[in-house]
Amino acid sequence: MLVSLKSLVTIVTVSLALSTTAPVTAAAHPPYNPAGKGDSRSPCPLLNTLANHNIYRHSGRDLTYDEIYSGLRKAGVDHAVSNRLASGALKLVGHDDPTGERKLHLADLGKHGVIEHDASLTRSDFGVGDSDKVNETLVNQLLATSSSGTHLTIRDLAHLRRLRYTQSRLTNPSFTFGPWATFLASGESALLIEIMGNDGQLPLDQAKEFLLKEKFPDSWTPHDPPKGRWDLAKRAAELRWAMLTEAESPVEVKAKEALRTKQAAEVKGKVEEVRKEAKGKGEEVKVKVEEVKEKAKVKGEEVKGKVEEVTEKAKAKGDEVKQKVEKETAKKEAEVKQKVKAAEKEVKEKVKAAGEDVKDKVKAVEKEARDEL
Repeated sequence: MLVSLKSLVTIVTVSLALSTTAPVTAAAHPPYNPAGKGDSRSPCPLLNTLANHNIYRHSGRDLTYDEIYSGLRKAGVDHAVSNRLASGALKLVGHDDPTGERKLHLADLGKHGVIEHDASLTRSDFGVGDSDKVNETLVNQLLATSSSGTHLTIRDLAHLRRLRYTQSRLTNPSFTFGPWATFLASGESALLIEIMGNDGQLPLDQAKEFLLKEKFPDSWTPHDPPKGRWDLAKRAAELRWAMLTEAESPVEVKAKEALRTKQAAEVKGKVEEVRKEAKGKGEEVKVKVEEVKEKAKVKGEEVKGKVEEVTEKAKAKGDEVKQKVEKETAKKEAEVKQKVKAAEKEVKEKVKAAGEDVKDKVKAVEKEARDEL
């Protein structure tokens, strides 16, 4: 992964501001004894090599600050860098023993995302393979990156750094590689060339023995004076510049084409997923619409039935009311007829009585008249 020129300048500027101290005299390294069962090893080939040569305790466990610092100094790393690496590792992944002293097992350095990172030059990504153990295929790929066929240079590692970034993106679904991992990866490449190489070149036979066996080559001796921050910063700056400016190798081009093909396939797959999901949603909506229509139809039938039922009840109620009205009307008519008849009878009787009375009065008047005559 590429970083900005601002980050590059920052690395160099900070490194220039820091000093180195007195050198450590080169000495023959102790005999090599590879890690055995139960021994703790890390993703870092240098620290593993120090344990394999018994410069660290061979178990790689419970290493103290003094042990880590002293081992780095014996590998040709100066005071400032050894101090920073030892204290930083203990702080980030170490543990306190019962006495409160800070220690670490080499395997603690394999905690993903702290110091160990994806796109390693010699290790598989965490979650894809074993990120602690050497991956021989990746080491052979590293050796094949040599443009000279005899040595590795920082430019070769720049090509490889870009390639590994692309490869990890291609093969690791959970790939991450932020600014901190970029900084660490640059420092690791600088350390490899500066500590194990000479004048910016690392012989392939020495690189193979160191990286595959995690063993100091017999012909290798620590640098005197030891390598410090300025040396590493210059080499890291060269790496970053080469990553920005070097033309892509055929292998890098091929890897990027594979990545683009994969990304296009992923996009196509996601589009198909969205289409299928949309189609599925459409079918669901269609089914739900049909369900609603069916429910509406059933509801309509229910409403129609209820309307007819209400209509029938209303009709029956109307007939009942009509019958009651007719019955009441007939009853009322009968009562009126009876009342009229009774009234007619009463009037007739009164008229008859009045007629009899008038008749009597007429007779009385006629009699009076006759009597007067």
